[in-house]
Amino acid sequence: MGRHLATHEYMCDSGYPIADVAICSWYGRVALNEVYAGSAKFLDAHSYQHVMRWTNMIGERKAVKREWPHNYSSGGVKIWAVNH
Repeated sequence: MGRHLATHEYMCDSGYPIADVAICSWYGRVALNEVYAGSAKFLDAHSYQHVMRWTNMIGERKAVKREWPHNYSSGGVKIWAVNH
């Protein structure tokens, strides 16, 4: 994923596809430590600069800003702890 995003803006070359929405809604949130407590540290997420660029870019989209708060961290879904 990191190697692909090093040379591509999105996961698919067709712009902002549904693939990016699906992947980032879970993996991007994990990398931002919003799904599982400690996940960003466990994955060493900050070292994947292209993945973090992509995650933050998608996170800045108006629709994403509107919907993400209703999902994992503030939507009543338990944020699981990662034991490592």
